[in-house]
Amino acid sequence: MLYQRRLGSHLSLAPVLRQGLRAQDTKSLTETLHLHDRSVMDTSVSELNGVEAFDLLQECARRVRYLPEHTTVYCAWIQRIVQHHGSFLRSQPVLADETRYFYDHARLRCAMYRHLLRIRGRLLHAVNEGQKVVASKDEVIKPLLEYVEGDEDLEEEASEEAVMFPRLRGKDPTIGVAESRECS
Repeated sequence: MLYQRRLGSHLSLAPVLRQGLRAQDTKSLTETLHLHDRSVMDTSVSELNGVEAFDLLQECARRVRYLPEHTTVYCAWIQRIVQHHGSFLRSQPVLADETRYFYDHARLRCAMYRHLLRIRGRLLHAVNEGQKVVASKDEVIKPLLEYVEGDEDLEEEASEEAVMFPRLRGKDPTIGVAESRECS
């Protein structure tokens, strides 16, 4: 088992990659590059020559720049390309200069990481608060005071009765005294 891991996979997608790069077939390249098996990646990249590996590196770098949602897969391919063909890329000054654009873009993205995380956190908070507001609109809010037509008249009558008949409302202090006399 350990010996098989060292050898890697015998499956190679190098012919498909070559054909996709030469024909500039984005569909076949997309299907091939979205493969997550790292041993197939290693085998496929090792079978490419230096120029083909550089073309694949450029394609992956372009996709990292314009399709950031699949960056992890493309970076895995880039890692394999640099691992297997890094000495060739470094020995050719023209190719090394061309990789500078990807390096600058990767550096810029790493520098922006903290800012993007902060923005993401703020956006998630705003989305959560918005969902709470939408959910609260679905709930029926019970008012603290319900107004029924004619309530004002009842309140006025009650206040007039309190003025006219204070003993009924418990305002007369002699009520307790009178009751205690009757009980004795």
